Amino acid sequence: MGILVLVITIISLILFFVLITRPGYQALATLEVNITELFVYTATTIAVLIGMCQVRGKMRLSKKIKQVNPCVEFGTEKDFERFPSHLP
Repeated sequence: MGILVLVITIISLILFFVLITRPGYQALATLEVNITELFVYTATTIAVLIGMCQVRGKMRLSKKIKQVNPCVEFGTEKDFERFPSHLP
């Protein structure tokens, strides 16, 4: 997704500078930049929302695992055997 956004941004910049130098196309160049910005901002917002949902799901899964086995937070029994200084 990031490469696609980068390619679209570069194409948009090239198109803008070509259109802005031609008489009568300044308004079209401005419109093209605005549409490209809208696309990039929308794609970024969607990516952030998807990332937030994925992190929230992992946090819920982590809490469920700790509820099932509280030793998960500190390690396994083998860890306690290897490092006896951590025992109370």
